[in-house]
Order: sequence, then C-alpha cells, then structure tokens
Amino acid sequence: MIVEIIELTSLKVGDINYDTIIFRVGVADLMDIDRTNDVYQFLLTIVNGGVKKVIIDMEGLEFIDSQGIGAIIEITKLLRAQNGDLVFINVPERIETIFKPINLQRFIKVFPAVNEAVHFLKFI
Repeated sequence: MIVEIIELTSLKVGDINYDTIIFRVGVADLMDIDRTNDVYQFLLTIVNGGVKKVIIDMEGLEFIDSQGIGAIIEITKLLRAQNGDLVFINVPERIETIFKPINLQRFIKVFPAVNEAVHFLKFI
C-alpha cells in the first residue's frame, strides 16, 4: 500500500482542514480475504481521523474479491456520511470486468488519471 497526500491549498502550521486534503492510496496486487483487512483498517483509521477525500489507485491490482469490494463500499459510505467521497483511478481492464456485473462504477466514480479525480474531489 502506498499513500500520497495531495493538498488543494497551502496550510498553516497547526491547521488541518480535511476539506482541502486528498489521500491517494495505492493498493497492492491483491485485495482478497487475506490482504483486505490491512487496507480496510488503514482507510477506517484515516476516515475516523477526519479525512473526507480518498483516491484509490488500482494500477497494478491484479485481483479483488467480494471482501475487498465490500470493504471499499463500506469506507465509501462512511465518507459520504461525512460529506466526503472515494473514487478510483487507473482501474485495469481485468478489474473493470469484476466491477461490471455489480455496477460498482455507478456507486463509485472511476477516473483514468489522478488529475481528473482531483478535479472531481475539489467540488465535494
């Protein structure tokens, strides 16, 4: 898992305004029953800490199972309850084929690149 913080505006020391910060999280090659809990616990911790905007970068993701999808859906619901959101970027075609039968892309926005996702999240 790789994490990058994208600031939409400059911050003063001591001020954290989570409306202006986006967390970009790169997931590993697998999000299955054995690996999902680590990603879920990290995301839950940052959301409970106040984070409102998350980009999940799926570049390099080879497989995601129902546990991985369920964890992401739960985090997305928590974020939206706090007026935030979660989006995907760099979704490989093999992962899109997993999402299509359940129409996950209708619930979670998918963008081809980070700049488009950042633009969308600026208005959340």
